[in-house]
Formats: sequence, structure tokens, C-alpha cells
Amino acid sequence: MTTMKSISFLLVFIQIFLILYFLQAYVPLDKVVFSYSADEIKKIIQTSSDFNLFYLIPLAVVLISIWILLRFRPVKINKLGRIIIYFCLLLSFILNQKTLIRSSSFSNPIKYYITVNKPYYFLKSLENGKINFDTQKIIEFQQANSDRKYVDIKYPLLYSREKNESNLYPFFNFKDEKPNIVLIIMESLGSRYSGLHAELGSFTPFLDSLASISLYWPHALCTSERTINVLPSVLGSLPYSKDGFTFVSDSCLHLSMISLLIKNGYTSSFFYGGGIQFDKMYNFLRDQGIQTINGHDFYKSADGTVFWGINDQELYKEGISTISKIEAAPRVDIFLTLSTHGPWDYPDIPKFEAKADQLFKKYNSPKEMVDNAMIRSELSSIIFADSTLKELFLQYKKRKDFENTIFIITGDHEFAQTVPKNRFDLYQVPLIIYSPLLKGPKEFKPIVSHLDITPSVLNLLDKKYSLTRPDYEHWLGKDLDTCHIFRSDRKLGFLCLDREINDYLYNDVLLLNNDIFKVNPDLSITLMDMPEEKQQMVKRLDYFRCMNRYTTLNKIVSEEIYCKSFK
Repeated sequence: MTTMKSISFLLVFIQIFLILYFLQAYVPLDKVVFSYSADEIKKIIQTSSDFNLFYLIPLAVVLISIWILLRFRPVKINKLGRIIIYFCLLLSFILNQKTLIRSSSFSNPIKYYITVNKPYYFLKSLENGKINFDTQKIIEFQQANSDRKYVDIKYPLLYSREKNESNLYPFFNFKDEKPNIVLIIMESLGSRYSGLHAELGSFTPFLDSLASISLYWPHALCTSERTINVLPSVLGSLPYSKDGFTFVSDSCLHLSMISLLIKNGYTSSFFYGGGIQFDKMYNFLRDQGIQTINGHDFYKSADGTVFWGINDQELYKEGISTISKIEAAPRVDIFLTLSTHGPWDYPDIPKFEAKADQLFKKYNSPKEMVDNAMIRSELSSIIFADSTLKELFLQYKKRKDFENTIFIITGDHEFAQTVPKNRFDLYQVPLIIYSPLLKGPKEFKPIVSHLDITPSVLNLLDKKYSLTRPDYEHWLGKDLDTCHIFRSDRKLGFLCLDREINDYLYNDVLLLNNDIFKVNPDLSITLMDMPEEKQQMVKRLDYFRCMNRYTTLNKIVSEEIYCKSFK
């Protein structure tokens, strides 16, 4: 029975370890752990905002107690009793309680994750993602997007481009010279605590004031729960791949907004507060032809705390300084911020925590928010990030080319620990386009996504300046919808924490956690009891998954079209 004792000991160890992981991350561990190198895993653990070696004490106490029990056996257990204990331990790993409860029965995802069998969740994630490819699925995907003229089943996303059409063009007064483009992607900037209609109250006063004089989409969606997918989506409207497009960028021919702007005379720069090699980010940026790529590695403070990188204030200073030395024009400058990622390290933290406390009182925030140290720290950092964004705009206003610059601001995803009502909340981010070139402000009600930014920018510039562009494109997104009423004609999947496409939006119907919902005008969702529609949505998700996996096997664009695009 020594082998059985060892197995029992191991099973208990794994179970407790997975529970401790959940208490740190607020989501169960899944196969995404295999996407990171050993060094990256070490840094993730080190930068966990709440991680402390003392958290391992309960694990050690339980394991030592079990070892003493098994080693000295103070309580006599007969053979049948031992078999029952071993069987129950094994059953705890494979019992799937999803057959007993539904995620839609819970008021928010975290409560559901608390009930999830952690070992089963991990093992199940290893099985997810197996895609059975066949031509019919690709045909079904293309038929679902029948507004496009697809040209080749071998390259499912490739379609004939409609020339000189732009929804944004009527809102601009352009100059003769091409405008500069500044893209600002803010870490953890979600619509529930930022924006003119923020559910929890807005913690971004400057960004709100900017939205009031801008083109503003309050119903914008990101494409993943984490930062992994934001660059391919925003900069290229690209498919998701197995672990994220950045992991296949160098082996998969593709076009992007950046590469096509460079083709049309733009210079480009990218500034990130963190490690540029993380999640193969550098590979992707290099493949777009970006000339200046600046990042910062993890660093350790005097008290031993490990941080992801520099704060937004330092990042913007570095960016402005670098840009000032670049004489070439026009430019596309990209900022990916970090200050709102825990652990939080930025100047005058008590000052911004006090501001957060004032806003809690103003909004009469619920007690579970006010008393949660992590939420308080996150929203305090949001206020800091907003203030540094204001400083950045003041610096840009000092530049001669400010009057001919277009700013695009969005978030990469929402902060999960603000207790979202459902996982769909995590995909809701603000989208703002500000420029002195605008004729006036406008708020648009339709659902749009990060995938729409690339085609919209290219179409906008092409309408005025007749860009050199290929006759065929492969964008997942479409021109930003500028209707004044709510509507949704978008069809997009969402990359979840396990880096699988598990959620899917088809017009105003959402497949989420294997249930379907109606998406309402305020982006709340209502459960639908329609088995036939659910079956159809599951098929649509399968088609979307199949298309993503197939195209990222270097089937996005043919070599002939790719080469012609950059002659």
C-alpha cells in the first residue's frame, strides 16, 4: 500500500496547491501554464500582487499532518476503509460538477469558479482546443460573413477590398499632409469604471472629459481576457491562433495596419512599460517593421518586491523624448501602459488612494468594493494612469504637429477582480478617437471591437490620401459603426484565460459558458432558453475556431499577394 499512500499524498498536494492558486489569481489554473517558459512563470509568481511565502504554510501543515498520519497510522483503518478513501481522493479529481450546476446560476464568474472542481478544470483544459478541420466549416464561416467577397477557400479570410469607403471620414477636416497616429492602449481599462456611462462610477475624469469632445464608442469590446491578444487585434485585425497570434507571427504571412502605413511613408515606434519579450510581443512588433521598439524588464525594489516594469509617467516621458528626436513624418506611435497592473508601483500612491476613497463615497460604492484592498489599489492606479494621460496630452499640445494628430485610446481588457457580473463584462472597454482635426464630438451606440480599428484607420486615410494598398485584405473586423442607435452586426470570438476561444458573439446573441444570452442595449445580457439557437451558436463557434486555427497555419494571405503588397 506504500504506492497508494504516495499517490494519495500527491493528490492532496495538487488539490491544495490548485486551491491556493485560485485564491491568488481568482481563476482556476489551466493549461495556459504550459505557454510560459520557466523564467516567465518565475516572474509571474514574483510579481503576484498578493503573493507571500506565508501562504504556503497551510499547504505545509496539511501535508505534514497527512504524512504523520500515513507514516505512524495512529488510527487503524481496515483495507476496505483505505480503498474507500483512495477512491474518494481519485473521484475528487474527475468529478464534473458542471452536470449539476450552471455558470449562469451565479451572480458573477468568481462565485462560479469557487465551486469549480479545480483538478477537473485543469485536466479538462488540456482536452479543450481540439479542432476537427474540414472544408465545410470554412464555407459555413464565409457564409456567416456574406457581406464580404471571399476569393479563395485555401485562404478563408482573404476578400476583395471595397475601395475608398470610410464611415469615419465625414467627421474629419483633414490637412494636405497625412496625420500622425497615436495609439494608447491602457492596461486594465474597463468600461465599468471608466467612461461617461460607467456602471461603478468613473475613475477617469480626464479621459471622460476627452471623450466628451471626441468620437466615442461606449460599447467597444476587446478580444481576450488578458493582454495577449490586444496587439494583433488592434494593430492587425488578425486571427487568434492557438495561444495568441504573437506566437505564430514570424511563421505566418500577414498584413497589418502598421506594415501598410509604413509602406505609405509612415515611421513607427512602440513604447511598453514592461518586458518586450513577454508572450512573444517583440517578435510580432518586429514582423510589422516597427523601427523603434522600447520595453523595460522586471525590476526589484529595495524591499524585494518584483515589479513588471516602469510606471506610465516614466513611459510617456521616454516616449515624448524619443519621438522628439525623430524628424521624419508622418508617424504612428504606440503606447502600451503598465501602471494599472499589480503589484502597483507609482509616485504618491497614498494621494491617489485618497482620491479613490473620495470617489467611493461619491458613488456610494458597495461595501465589498470599498473593503477589498485589491480593488482599492487597482482603482487608485486607474486614477493615477488617468492623470498621467492628461500630462501626456499637455506634452503633445506643445508640439507643432499636434494639430495634425489623431489619438486612439482604448483598454486591453477589464480588471477581473472588480467582481464582474459575468465574463462578458471583462471584454467591455472604452474606445475614443480624439483629434484637433475633428469637426465635432459624437457618441456612437453600436457594438464595435478592437478588430475594427485597423480597417477603420486604413479606410479613413485611404479616402483622403489614396494609400497604396493591396486589392485583397484579410481583416476580421470591419469599419467602425457610426450609427447613433444601438445595434450589433459583429461576429467575433473571445480568447479566454486558457487561451481557447470559448465565448462567441454573433450579432446580438452571445455564447458564454455554454449558455446563450441576448445582448441588451446597455451590454447587460439576458439568458435565452432556446435549445435550437444554442445548437446553432455552438456550430458558429466551432466554425470560428476552425477558421482561426487553419489560417494561422500560414493560410491568411498567399505569398503572391503578400509580396505584391510590399513592392
